[in-house]
Amino acid sequence: MVFTIARGGSGTSLLTLILNKHPQVLAPFESSFLIHIYEQFKAVKEWNELEVLAFYNAITVDAFVLSPYWEINLEQLKFDLLTKGVGTDFATICKIVYLNSGPCSNEVKLINGKSTFAPLHIEKYLAVFPDAKFIVVIRDYRDNILSRKKARSELFNSTTLYAYTWWVHNTHLLHFVQEHPEQFHLLRYEDLVQASQKTVQDLCDFLNIPFYESILDFHQTYQDKARQMDEYVKSGEQNKEKKIIARELQKHQNLRSPINTSRLEKWKTEMPKKDVLIADFICSELGQKVNYLPSTQQANFFTQTWIKFKYLLVVTFFKFKSLIWKIFLLIPIKKRIYLLKLVRLMK
Repeated sequence: MVFTIARGGSGTSLLTLILNKHPQVLAPFESSFLIHIYEQFKAVKEWNELEVLAFYNAITVDAFVLSPYWEINLEQLKFDLLTKGVGTDFATICKIVYLNSGPCSNEVKLINGKSTFAPLHIEKYLAVFPDAKFIVVIRDYRDNILSRKKARSELFNSTTLYAYTWWVHNTHLLHFVQEHPEQFHLLRYEDLVQASQKTVQDLCDFLNIPFYESILDFHQTYQDKARQMDEYVKSGEQNKEKKIIARELQKHQNLRSPINTSRLEKWKTEMPKKDVLIADFICSELGQKVNYLPSTQQANFFTQTWIKFKYLLVVTFFKFKSLIWKIFLLIPIKKRIYLLKLVRLMK
């Protein structure tokens, strides 16, 4: 089992499509179901039929828990969980879910789970899959902040908040990369698009699978998939699931083309100078460790004071949000989904 983990807006969708083109890899679209159901099932020692059914009911309570992009047959999933999951363990149960995410050939030897919600939940993945490998994807903090601001990824669309969360998440991830290099592989988005063959070949070596140059031509497969999703979105009555898919299709228009560098250093022309100052102030020290150099001179005293004030507010907000999230994950999943829908309506 391998997991692609990153802060959202770092290029994980591109990497997932490349990996999914490999005949020995199943790499479905993003799902963070393990985070949502971990607290409820972490203590289960005996996976009998009742526990398996409770697990099935938890992950299928709403499309948001699994993924609205998975081509999943729920009846087949339930059948597989009951016939192959009873008497096994948490890891096997989760693998069965991934194997039902879409078409899967007999050649598949490796399952890749992608999650941009997981940077602060690595320990949960390791608790279930102690021998798993992890691909940590990182992107220039300025381009990442710009991407997330365009997508309005947070309730408060703040450069300071995006910069701080980039720093928090990647500080946590880089700790694992440095401490466990045999299990965690660092991949920079810029290397993926500028030196694709070498970067993916190094990744295949890390995963112990052969490299095929053909997997870099992922876009042809994705074009067909995107067309099907376009048709689905436009057909019949509109609903929330279709709106989410439409938004994602729009966000990933670039993936319908071959690998290119069009999204590199967008911040140089699209990011206001004050936002660059904030980003450099918060992220540059960590950024330099992965060769992202600051672009601005040190801000003057008054600007620094203002940035520090905003920074302290964001830190307080983030700690409060993290506490709420921990409590939130303890709430029964049906009530949790209802609350998530309310938050989405507020965005």
